Amino acid sequence: MPYWQPPPPGSSKLNVDGSHIPSSRRMGVGGVLRDANKNWISGFSGFQGIGTVVEAEFLAVLTGLEFAWQKGVTHLILELDCLEVVSEINQPSSMPSHPNYVVICNIRDFMNRNWEVTLQHVARDANRPADCLAKLGTSCEISFLDWNDPPPQVDTLVLQDSLCPG
Repeated sequence: MPYWQPPPPGSSKLNVDGSHIPSSRRMGVGGVLRDANKNWISGFSGFQGIGTVVEAEFLAVLTGLEFAWQKGVTHLILELDCLEVVSEINQPSSMPSHPNYVVICNIRDFMNRNWEVTLQHVARDANRPADCLAKLGTSCEISFLDWNDPPPQVDTLVLQDSLCPG
């Protein structure tokens, strides 16, 4: 089973995820920021309106970049479990007809700021705390919650990650 890996020393890792409830089309986002010692730095969750699961994934990346920037991170590894979104963002350009074109452009603008950002795909099993926070986001009416400590639903998952080798 794949497990979460800490970033190298001097870097932070942000795992993000988007969540979507098909019946209501509610979208939520979530993310977990940790350091090279596997310590929780902060997390976020929030409701992002009505849309698609892919849109929720793109919004999770954008929200995560804004979050990490505001936290003063200078070396960031951003991971998510949606290969389609990672591939689209890492392409040199997107077509203006892409349904998420504006969000993709905003993501690229954030990535090109004065910091080092690496965007990469990760297995779903290595992204469980972010997934849990994103699901919390679908069930609330608040667009952004900053978690200084992991909420109870996430605490056990973060602890399990910290016990993995790496």
